[in-house]
Amino acid sequence: MPRLTVSQLALGTLAVVGATVALLALSGTQSTPVILLLALLALGVGVLAAVRRARPRRGSVASRVVAQGQAPAAEAIPEPERVPR
Repeated sequence: MPRLTVSQLALGTLAVVGATVALLALSGTQSTPVILLLALLALGVGVLAAVRRARPRRGSVASRVVAQGQAPAAEAIPEPERVPR
């Protein structure tokens, strides 16, 4: 599997932290097993976010414009003079 890019890592981390804080705040739990379960669920959300960011979009053509305008004109390279020996 290819390495994660910076944007994938940042998105996954943000998703994990955000989901954990939201789930813990909304649930109001104080039980250790439930907190662990919610943290694992948030980790799954972060992994899903990073993986979805990694998938290429369907139908998009991966092209890159390197230079704009017309190609340079081809110049004829003169042949070296042949000197008899």
